[in-house]
Amino acid sequence: MPPGYTKSKQRRSGVRGERSEDAARSFRDGVDPLSWAHAESVTADNWMGLSWSSPIELAETAGELPDSAGIYRIWDPNDTPPLEYIGESVTQRNRLARHRRTRDGGLVVSYAVQPNRAEKFQLSQTESELLGAHWLACGRAPRDQY
Repeated sequence: MPPGYTKSKQRRSGVRGERSEDAARSFRDGVDPLSWAHAESVTADNWMGLSWSSPIELAETAGELPDSAGIYRIWDPNDTPPLEYIGESVTQRNRLARHRRTRDGGLVVSYAVQPNRAEKFQLSQTESELLGAHWLACGRAPRDQY
């Protein structure tokens, strides 16, 4: 949010952003762009310069996932690319437990812990960049993203 403006709230609240005279207002810093190393290799262990975990079958992830902030990707190892889904969460274990209940157990997941991007808005920025990289590499969004 640029200085001199307030941020809009969720649409249902009816509160829209506007000009502000509050010069002392603090703004949160975003995150630096990813390195774009290996951008075309969407399942590589170093995709976009991140340190991704080894793939784990989604059905076998109970108790295997970190309870920390990070990003993750889900894919069919027999039909990739494109990925099935790219996501982020401040508690990966909880979020991936929901995916485990609602998705095919034959899919695999890989995650990257992000201790320097632990705020929700920082994880969302990283997820957006990964979605853009996926689009450039595959010519489409992940299968189940939207």
